[in-house]
Amino acid sequence: EFYARFRNNDGTPLMSQTYNPEKWKWALDACQEAITLAEDNGHRLYESPNATAAATAAERGEINYHDCFVEPLWNTTEYLWAMGDQTGIEQLQRYGGARLKLPYSTDGFCINIVPTFECVEMYYTHNGLPWDRDPETMHIDPYAYNAEKETANLHVYKEPRFYASVGYDRGKYAINGEEFILKCRAGEMQGSVLDASKEYQSCTGYILKKWIHRQSAFNYDTKSWTYRKYAYPYIRLAELYLSYAEADFEYNGSLSDASLNYLNLVRRRSGLPDFKDSWALAGGIPTGDELRKVLHRERSIELLMEGMRYHDLRRWKEAGEAMSRRPKAWNLDGRTAADFYRVSTMKESGVRTFESPKTYWMAIPLSEININYNLVQNPGY
Repeated sequence: EFYARFRNNDGTPLMSQTYNPEKWKWALDACQEAITLAEDNGHRLYESPNATAAATAAERGEINYHDCFVEPLWNTTEYLWAMGDQTGIEQLQRYGGARLKLPYSTDGFCINIVPTFECVEMYYTHNGLPWDRDPETMHIDPYAYNAEKETANLHVYKEPRFYASVGYDRGKYAINGEEFILKCRAGEMQGSVLDASKEYQSCTGYILKKWIHRQSAFNYDTKSWTYRKYAYPYIRLAELYLSYAEADFEYNGSLSDASLNYLNLVRRRSGLPDFKDSWALAGGIPTGDELRKVLHRERSIELLMEGMRYHDLRRWKEAGEAMSRRPKAWNLDGRTAADFYRVSTMKESGVRTFESPKTYWMAIPLSEININYNLVQNPGY
């Protein structure tokens, strides 16, 4: 029905209006073939040598997940297809790393690429559940200030992938060869400089951590950079596991033992309980549409900040809703905890719009239509 009116000039539907579940079976079989080929050729989820001395599963998971992306030069263990050109990777470090010096300057790390507020909210609790489904957190206000931890509750009960990926106010952060505590309130080292004309400031109150290595560095005396060299993944084994589980659910309406095993492999690597064990705390594995949403969230969390979510939102036909919401942020002008920890609307330089179904497509250039009059313009243009 999404494109019911999308027809050729002679009235023929350009997209089938009949649901064909066998397409999910084709996807399921293709995922299994790809997984088998990858595993037979030695591919496994990356486990960091640095995690062997970790005291807890959560610590091990945090190290495993963070090191997966920035530790090996070529992650041949998990990556199936990746970009090796270092230009974009260096820019990711330069404009993702935390500010290390005041007053404001464009020298050194320039905060520009940051996690969204929605991203932070999406991560599970340490029990591997959404905040509002975890009996341990469901009655706790995630946005309230936690005086003992000197940060919001939203940052206290999170899973290892959050701590491996997101820099937050009063959280640990490592760059330039040292580890320190981020201070993201107004006037502080990583916070707002209270001048909107300055480009390099976090627009959400968060700092990128996932792609930053401890040895990424800038020397203020010589004005020279030391960038960490690594590859940027396009496809990695974890995605194949998650794609298999999604296709299995869509075709069969439930999760097979194989799907649960693949989900658990992804979770265990990051120090989370098994899928069934997590959901046992919330009354059991969901079914139907709720399970679909859970599987979408499993995939989104694992692949956050890898350039995948927008394309998944389009594929799931969820982009119209997700992209139309006004982004959130902490009150970046707040100097005190009481002022900073107020959920606000993120300040945007423009207006973001996503019209369904129009924005799911791009317009066919008029020059192409002039060449072939049989072409039909995409819906909405």
